[in-house]
Amino acid sequence: MPKHTSNRFILLILVLISPLGGIGVDLYVPSLPSIARFYHTQQHMVGMTISYYLLGYACGQPFFGPLSESYGRKKLLAFGLSLYTLSSLLAAFVPTVHGLIALRLVQGISVTAIVVNLRAMVTDIFTDKLALAKAFTAIVMAWSVGPIIAPAIGGYLQAFWGWQSCFIFLAGFSMLLLLLTLAGLPETNREPTPLSLSHTLTSYKQIIRNPSFLAIASCLGIAYSLIIIFNVTSPFIIQVLLHFSAIDYGHIALVMGLGNLLGSMCNRYLITRCSTYQICLVATFVIFLAALCMLVSYFTFETTLMGLLVPVFVMLMCVGAIYSNCSADCMGMFPGKAGFASAIMGTVTLTITAISSAFAAYLKTSSLLAISVMYLIVSLLLLLLYPCYLRKQTA
Repeated sequence: MPKHTSNRFILLILVLISPLGGIGVDLYVPSLPSIARFYHTQQHMVGMTISYYLLGYACGQPFFGPLSESYGRKKLLAFGLSLYTLSSLLAAFVPTVHGLIALRLVQGISVTAIVVNLRAMVTDIFTDKLALAKAFTAIVMAWSVGPIIAPAIGGYLQAFWGWQSCFIFLAGFSMLLLLLTLAGLPETNREPTPLSLSHTLTSYKQIIRNPSFLAIASCLGIAYSLIIIFNVTSPFIIQVLLHFSAIDYGHIALVMGLGNLLGSMCNRYLITRCSTYQICLVATFVIFLAALCMLVSYFTFETTLMGLLVPVFVMLMCVGAIYSNCSADCMGMFPGKAGFASAIMGTVTLTITAISSAFAAYLKTSSLLAISVMYLIVSLLLLLLYPCYLRKQTA
């Protein structure tokens, strides 16, 4: 089999795996109000099932990064998929909301092993900068499929079989991906390094001391927060406040996910004609303007479905472009230490997102005011951070 064909086949499997971390949130988002009723708990406790998932997702990355460099990508990828399958199955039958939160933490840790090694595999295979950017765009486009398909599937699962069926679905899907990994993926880490605490600390120190790397990773976290804020708050706004069904919500979220995918697709065209800095700078300005329009819409028309969906659709479209470019920029800085770079990037990104989701869980969903203000603050942070720190590195 020719090398380029083999690389395409490997990328295809990785593309199939890449949505798993995202659908771990998106699939059961339509069920959040039902989970709150099932456990007789408040909205913010159910929101914490997302926050702790993201926290586990962030905290496991510094550990799996070095292990990826020493023991290889495939073994750890298979381990992560196995743990994800088990924790998803248990989550369907846990009797308390605190147990569900704990299992979501474990599920998040398992996703770490999956995502760190997935990103490192892509970096192992594609060494050319443009090829790497295109590969990451394909990964992000596939990741964007999660917000498109998962809520629609989750809405039907919730309507016909209840929220537990969402986690059973996740267990089955991850089991299928595990079989594909064992049968179809080779080991891409050709030069494993012995596991050494001093080497690990030195590598992490080198990456952390790079201000551009940390700035780009922070931009990723802020951009991803724009998606998570919608996931945490919109089920209660759309289903409880505006009285739409879980199936309706799934269809709405499907349309919103198309915005993210469309942004990734446009970026694939733009990266051959514009610098990543130019693309991301324009995207950050558009996100800020969309958030400002949401706030103006609330004061003009109060809470309406279009007042929520139109600005968020525009923001998610811009996030698709930002995420593709910033991921490639981060990983391209340390091609010889892809596992370490992937770990730090993920930790910074998801820590910011977990904090944002925790704040979002406490937002009042009786109107669009609170979510509009939070979107405006988050978009302003992104608007200030990207131009100030990255102009020289990405121009």
